[in-house]
Amino acid sequence: MRPDSQGLKKVMAFRLSLAERLLDEPQFHFPHQLDYRGRAYPVPQLVNPQSDHIGRSLLEFAEGKPLGERGAYWLAVHMANCYWKKNKVSFDQRLAWVNQHEQEIIDFAHHPVRVHRFWKEADKPWMFLAACQEWERYRKQGPDFRSHLPVSMDGTCNGYQHLSAMGRDPIGGRATNLIPAGEPQDIYQENADHVSRRIRRDAETFGPDQDTAQQWFGLIDRNVVKHATMTTPYGVTRGTIYKHLLEEGPAKFCRDPKRCARYLARVLEESIPEVAVEAGKIMNWLRSVARALAKANRGIRGTIPDGFRVVHETREPKTIRVSTLDRTFIVYEEDQKRKIDSRRQVDGIVAHLVHSLDAAHMMLTINRLVAEGVHHFAMVHDSFGVHASDIDVLNRALREEFVRIYSEPVLQKFLHDQRETHRDVDLPDVPQTGGLDIRQVIASPYFFA
Repeated sequence: MRPDSQGLKKVMAFRLSLAERLLDEPQFHFPHQLDYRGRAYPVPQLVNPQSDHIGRSLLEFAEGKPLGERGAYWLAVHMANCYWKKNKVSFDQRLAWVNQHEQEIIDFAHHPVRVHRFWKEADKPWMFLAACQEWERYRKQGPDFRSHLPVSMDGTCNGYQHLSAMGRDPIGGRATNLIPAGEPQDIYQENADHVSRRIRRDAETFGPDQDTAQQWFGLIDRNVVKHATMTTPYGVTRGTIYKHLLEEGPAKFCRDPKRCARYLARVLEESIPEVAVEAGKIMNWLRSVARALAKANRGIRGTIPDGFRVVHETREPKTIRVSTLDRTFIVYEEDQKRKIDSRRQVDGIVAHLVHSLDAAHMMLTINRLVAEGVHHFAMVHDSFGVHASDIDVLNRALREEFVRIYSEPVLQKFLHDQRETHRDVDLPDVPQTGGLDIRQVIASPYFFA
């Protein structure tokens, strides 16, 4: 925390005050609400299972479970996940890192207020601290130690996982760990390598981009491309990529920052679909469906695999001016008679479908786990948190439910729903898909990791 970050200090003070008030409660619950896509969000703000790493670090499950040997293994993996800023390595390497630094980990757990390198080095320092303290208690009490800490398994660039599964894309599937591999695959590094090759060609070729490409030469790594790669399935625009590169990326160190950011934003926009080929085709197809429906002033409706009815219908809002004794303010009211906002419907359709499907995956996984006796969850859309001793059950359930979803023709079902609802609108056929065997997800250790 920077000394001058007053806003962060206030938030921390509120969180600590809330934590102190709840400390003696034997348990409390987080009611959730579903949005129009079926995504679940906790109603309480500030501290909840979906807040940032500071808020999440304050929470633990009310009921503890004996850690055991497998729970200790996954607690160590979780600790390494909270520490690692770079690309994740294999599970065995994460465990080796914990064993190698165990004394320092325990010292950090004992004396967190001291100056310590972990505060700067850890990706999620507060969650890392909570994991270190849990590890210290385990080392004192042994395998019978009852752990309360939520331990999470996270998807690999989850938007592309869903798009690659929809398109049966073996290239995107490999890059997002839908296919078994001895080491975790990294779509961000793969895209960084692809962009670097493109920049090298432009830098060596006489033309309008040569000078700009030369300024980027040697500066591309996974962190530079991560934001654009991660957000493309959710409808990010070239303008947003440009702004991010200009404000937070190394473009500001170029001779002409604006020109460099414009160039790289274009290169990223063109390169990402080349890394996940089928995903690019599906995104273009979804936008064409949304565009055809918007032209007919129609929204998008359908049912996702968990049975939830979703609606993607962005209409121009109806404004109502409300006057009170104190002030006048404007509220926005939905009006089914108003015109569809074509641009927003087209830009949002990919994110809408992907979010609907990751919501269905989460719901189906939770239902499956409850049926198998697991009742404690800390879910963040594409991050599934349970007791460490329940991770093996979670891993099997979330893979099997993902395969169950995509063993069905998801895109054809989506198109069928639109054609049944809008029989008078001509909609394009689903693009041809690749040859990925989705059942490989069952054996993929780094699908969620």
